[in-house]
Amino acid sequence: MSRYSGDRSFPPYAFVPGEHPHPTRDPQGHSYGRAQESLASAFAWGVDLYNHRYPWEAHEAWEDLWRAEVPDSADAALLRGLIQCAAVCLKVRLGRHDAARRIGGRALGHLEQASQGAAQTRGLALPEFTQRFGAWLDTCDVDGDGYPRIVLGQ
Repeated sequence: MSRYSGDRSFPPYAFVPGEHPHPTRDPQGHSYGRAQESLASAFAWGVDLYNHRYPWEAHEAWEDLWRAEVPDSADAALLRGLIQCAAVCLKVRLGRHDAARRIGGRALGHLEQASQGAAQTRGLALPEFTQRFGAWLDTCDVDGDGYPRIVLGQ
């Protein structure tokens, strides 16, 4: 699978509440005491984390970037939608499908808002990803291929 942020090492575990130490609050956490990701590289790092099944970590990578965006902009809607997609993936892994579908509906709305007038944002083909994520959300399939990957530069 393509990487977008270079060859930086992934954390030793994908955080799942109740299964692992909290990454940033617990001294045993994989990111405890580490500096925040620079905004310039946060988007690509978040995509890599998401694509390699680190949804909590992807959410964290994108959150500061989202907060720095102009409210109600297409980029803010994109980031908010992707953050919620990552949350959905974690909810599905925890078996909380009703919560996943509720959050997923909001995520799809933000992605659709971000794609108004633009076929691509930050290199992501939004209509195609939104369709694939929505179809996956209908099944919440954690077997098979799992949740849809983000492909940039199509």
